[in-house]
Amino acid sequence: MPKRIMSFKVRAKELHKLAGRFSRGGFATTARWIEQLSKTLKLPRVTFGEATEDLKDIHQAFKNEFVGANETANYREKCFEAFESLILGMIDTRGHLESSKAFERVNPALKSGNQALRNIAEIYLALIASRDLNDKRRYYGLCFMYLILIEGLFDENIRILYILKKASEGIDIDYDEIKEKPLRFFEDKLDPIFFEGYNNHIRNSIAHARFRFDQKKKKMIFKDRPYENQKGFKMSLSLREFGTEYYEKIDSFCRLRTYYLLFLGLTDLTLKPKPFGRTR
Repeated sequence: MPKRIMSFKVRAKELHKLAGRFSRGGFATTARWIEQLSKTLKLPRVTFGEATEDLKDIHQAFKNEFVGANETANYREKCFEAFESLILGMIDTRGHLESSKAFERVNPALKSGNQALRNIAEIYLALIASRDLNDKRRYYGLCFMYLILIEGLFDENIRILYILKKASEGIDIDYDEIKEKPLRFFEDKLDPIFFEGYNNHIRNSIAHARFRFDQKKKKMIFKDRPYENQKGFKMSLSLREFGTEYYEKIDSFCRLRTYYLLFLGLTDLTLKPKPFGRTR
């Protein structure tokens, strides 16, 4: 049977759903632009060019909101550009059909990661969002959030990007082939910007409860035992230092993976060749 053509009306409904996801994810301006595009697609004589221009505006709004204007903006801009370069490089090299197959190979991990991000948002609200927390309690909460992000999302996202990067080189890899490899295996194979917030010593310190808050200095002291002929690790960080240099970077990277791929889906949904070019 021939495939049914998705009408502009149906596409508009799907875009409305996507706008809701971006809004809940903290991208309010991007969501408004998506809503505008959903209305544009309902116009009687909407053109391919008009829809394309709207997508450009959505892309810019999304990038602007992701990058933001605080002290981690420089990192997030570089992360965005590196992520986009990897994904678009694969699409340019392999074409849309083969790239779609690569996405299908990682689709179970993508779905799992999307659900994990929603769960982590709920955990954050329960642990960190209260205004009643003092710095000590907020810091301990962020430490556990950091561990959850590393174990629940970051490691999976790194593996997904590795598979997509190898796809751009003409090498097809299944997730199961690399799921047991340690994160250090990927560090010299992907852009180093993706690992800026990752510190395995801090991860170990939190996971094995070898960290404590120094009330006098207002700093957390992280310790890790020696391993593989390396010296032991000790680092003291203020809440601000830990937040900007480690937690926020991991959180930003994980959110970017989810919402950038949602944006790609939005683009594909909008620019499918039919019913553009057809008489309605």
